[in-house]
Amino acid sequence: MPVHASKSNDNDSGKHQEITLKIQRDYDNSDYARNLGSDDLIFARRTQWNDELDANVGTEYRGQFDIVKPERRRILAALVKNEFSNKYRAKNEEDEKLAEVLQNLYRATVRTNDAKFAAEVAISEAIDCGFGAWRIEVVEEDDEDPINTNKKLIRSVIHEANNKVIWDSNSKKIDKSDAIDCTIITSYTKDSWKELMEEYDLDESESDFALPDYTRNVSLNWAGCDEYTVAEYYRIKERKQKMTILSDGKDVIALTTSEYKDQVEELEKYGFEKKATKTVIKRDVWKTILTGASILERKKIAGKHIPIVPVYGEWSINGSSELWEGLVRCLRDAQQIKNTTMSYIFDLLAKGPISKDIYTPEQIHGHEAMYEEQNQHNYPYYLQNLRDPFSPEGEMLPVGPIGKRGGPDVPQAAMAILSLADQAVQQSVGGGMSPEQMINPQVTDDQLKIIQAHLDVQSQLYKEHLEYAYRREGQICASIWSQIIDTPRKLGITKVDGTEDTVEVNTVSTNLETLEMAIDIDMSNADMDVYTDVGMSFMDQKDKNRTEMLALMDKPLDPELHQIVMSTYILNLDGTSYEPLRKKARKDMVMSGSVEEGDLTDEEKEMLQQAAQQEAPPDPMMIAAQAAQTEADAKMIGEETDKKKAEIDMFRAETDRMALQLKAQELGIKLSESEANTRNKDASTNKIFRDIQSKDVEDMVKVQDSISKGRDSYTKMSASQ
Repeated sequence: MPVHASKSNDNDSGKHQEITLKIQRDYDNSDYARNLGSDDLIFARRTQWNDELDANVGTEYRGQFDIVKPERRRILAALVKNEFSNKYRAKNEEDEKLAEVLQNLYRATVRTNDAKFAAEVAISEAIDCGFGAWRIEVVEEDDEDPINTNKKLIRSVIHEANNKVIWDSNSKKIDKSDAIDCTIITSYTKDSWKELMEEYDLDESESDFALPDYTRNVSLNWAGCDEYTVAEYYRIKERKQKMTILSDGKDVIALTTSEYKDQVEELEKYGFEKKATKTVIKRDVWKTILTGASILERKKIAGKHIPIVPVYGEWSINGSSELWEGLVRCLRDAQQIKNTTMSYIFDLLAKGPISKDIYTPEQIHGHEAMYEEQNQHNYPYYLQNLRDPFSPEGEMLPVGPIGKRGGPDVPQAAMAILSLADQAVQQSVGGGMSPEQMINPQVTDDQLKIIQAHLDVQSQLYKEHLEYAYRREGQICASIWSQIIDTPRKLGITKVDGTEDTVEVNTVSTNLETLEMAIDIDMSNADMDVYTDVGMSFMDQKDKNRTEMLALMDKPLDPELHQIVMSTYILNLDGTSYEPLRKKARKDMVMSGSVEEGDLTDEEKEMLQQAAQQEAPPDPMMIAAQAAQTEADAKMIGEETDKKKAEIDMFRAETDRMALQLKAQELGIKLSESEANTRNKDASTNKIFRDIQSKDVEDMVKVQDSISKGRDSYTKMSASQ
């Protein structure tokens, strides 16, 4: 609940005194660096002529010949063209999907206009004065929907962080991960102050408060004639917590002492036994809003890190104080020398005498108006007397002026000091090439690369310090997400190629085999280690890939490799008109096996499975081998058929002979009874043999028909091939 001077109790007053004195100590510790940085901001953004310089330079003209701004833009462009990508390192395999979700969620958070603007302001101030910052805030996902209670993170801007952000004086790390407090100071005019009082449900008369004695006569002005100071004070509170570790032989869990006491019987029922105890450190962040007289609001906020992200230029620790500076500091003297010298030269030329030609009165007699009005009229020529108009003899006069009155001379010392100033600038920023030099055909590509590499070295320090800032921001965001996303919900994400998607987190699933329940993408485990990659942006990388692919296509390559290069080039083309080409190129690469299995989509995997299930076309060599084998089998069967046919012919001859004998018997030829019986038995046996032989012949005929059909099919297939 907000409190003010008239409503605060002794405990609030003691807390207010404790906080304001801590803020004052931190403010005084960094006062030297802050004052220099403030002057640098004024020099870079408002005026390059300060009061001291004005008092010692007597020229009426005060010019600014800015050499800082071009170098500032170059470094800013070098930082902006690089893409800083935060990646989260999963602590186990189960959280790898969560790590990917965090990376895509972070990318979606920082791609908004407000987020980009906040980062640009901080980077610009780090280049100008050596220090900038932005903050991470938790806001409503939809502040117009009364039912939606979901929260989200935003990156908000802090203008002039050099003058407003005060870090813990005991912090010695550049990313301020070791700081236990931080303060943001905001100044309010009288009208804005009244609005602030209404926001905290306080009467306007509360503005007329008296400052406590411990806030008077200090460097931090809490209240003046026209403005009031309000501080946002962030403080990390560490507390020790005793944890009980239990296990059922398979799973290990950790509970607080109170949780363990409440659930001990149920845990023992499921076989959990107490194994050990451990004391851990828990970190809470408290935010206090206060004026010079009292505390307006105090509350605990989400996360375990101070939600302020610092960005430094040149940074160092000297004694117990930290120092920072930007580009302006090293160019300031050279810039002032150039401004004063150029202004002096301009003053000299503007106020000094103008160069004039000297003529005798006889030379221009009658033409004086021409010479008097030479600055008003652009005459194509000027007239002059060839003879003396006052001489009776008409003496010849000299042609042209007989002399010249000199104009102002620029001192050599002024030109020398200008040259020294330019040399100082080149030494400070590393120099470069003008556009005329870059398009000079005598400048080779290798020389341009060397110069660009040298320029990149000048911005490398800023790039490394910005990398620290983005990594710190990744840690802050993960810590807050683990606390504010505690229910099943859909999150909007942005993938590495810029496409947007949604993902469901904190969903509960059941393993049907073990009947165990688990949380998919558990955001409570989002507090992971973070590392930052720095490289080209996605679009710049695509441009580079297209250029390299075009160069490869001009070289002699294997046809299969050439097709892969061509497909890769098509996939990197932008625009809706290329969409059919991109789909065809992607399909060709998938079907040819050029895409790794891990990079395949579910639809592409299904397409490959369907293609594998379809009957593959017959191999011509296999067909030829099968035909040769069939022909050999048919030849063997033919030989066996001929052998059977000969045996059948022999059987038929024997049958005819026996028929003749039977006919002779019918005609009266008497045979003995024994011979007749023998013949009858032979006839029965031969009949059985004849039936068997007839069946074999039918089978052989069927085999021959099958072989014939097989040969016809092979002939047709060969013709189609």
